[in-house]
Amino acid sequence: MITSEAEEGKASGDTVHKLLEKLRAAQKEEKSTASKGDEDDVRGPKPGQINRALAEKEYTKLEVKHTTPLQDDTYSNEQKLEMIKECLTSGSVLPHAVILAPKGTRMSIYISAPGTDFLALLYGERHMLPMYLGQTLVYDPDEGEVPRDLRTFRLGSDDTSKLCNFEWANIDFLNGILLKIRGEEAGTEFLKYSTKTLYHHADMLTNLQELYGRLFEGLGYRRDVPKEEGMSYRGFMAALKRIHTFAVGVSADEQRGAFAMIDDFATRGMTAAADNARRIILGPSPADRKLGPWLRADEAVVIELNDTLATIKDTATYRRRMGSIFGSKAKAAALPGFGLAG
Repeated sequence: MITSEAEEGKASGDTVHKLLEKLRAAQKEEKSTASKGDEDDVRGPKPGQINRALAEKEYTKLEVKHTTPLQDDTYSNEQKLEMIKECLTSGSVLPHAVILAPKGTRMSIYISAPGTDFLALLYGERHMLPMYLGQTLVYDPDEGEVPRDLRTFRLGSDDTSKLCNFEWANIDFLNGILLKIRGEEAGTEFLKYSTKTLYHHADMLTNLQELYGRLFEGLGYRRDVPKEEGMSYRGFMAALKRIHTFAVGVSADEQRGAFAMIDDFATRGMTAAADNARRIILGPSPADRKLGPWLRADEAVVIELNDTLATIKDTATYRRRMGSIFGSKAKAAALPGFGLAG
């Protein structure tokens, strides 16, 4: 706190006053039990653990920088969006807890305890989250800014709710995100489409990789993750794209099996990532946890996905080397959208 206040040029008297408030809160014996989320294995932190997290530099820098402007209501909407970005990518999970505020979570432990004024103010800005998520999705990395015609784009309330409640596998990417963005760009409105074959098209996998990649990086996940630590979302989708590339060249029956496998991996990956995020953000030790890999290396879905990729490589090598020794080569499935020549 002292370092953060000094970096912002705050008066030493004000710093001492804040420290005394925090110390009194930390020394006060709390009898309240830990809050409990919807899952039995996810419990909210006790007051002592909240105090530890409030003392981390990642959090104190946010508190010192943004508390006064929020109290004085001097931030524009653009500045509030930048503040939310700084909060979600800071390394502290306390801002995640109050910005997402999942259902079933007792918020009082985060926003009513002594020394949590900034978190309470941040909780009051939750209405900006759909705008932040929408602007994150439509950001143009080539131009380095949000396209002018999309500067008011927001993520829909239903999909925002699913994101906040860690129901990530239920988010409607096709209709709620991709087609909504394309419609805004063209000035049109799409009909609602079935998502049963969402992961069966190469260009759709690319759209998922890019747009969801931006979304999860905007929540604080790393873009690049070492293989020994796990996978980023972009890395996870790159693995699914490798399975899809193999599936294009196999027989029709094998292709159906490959697509079913991709669907299964995609759902399991989303579910595992959401469950892990919930444990990190709402877990009992917020001072010791950070958002890092989107999927950890020891997740079952990651281990099985890596094993599948290795097996695919071995199978392709076997087929090429054996040629037609066990019979004529199987005919690859027809390409969608193309007619046969002749």
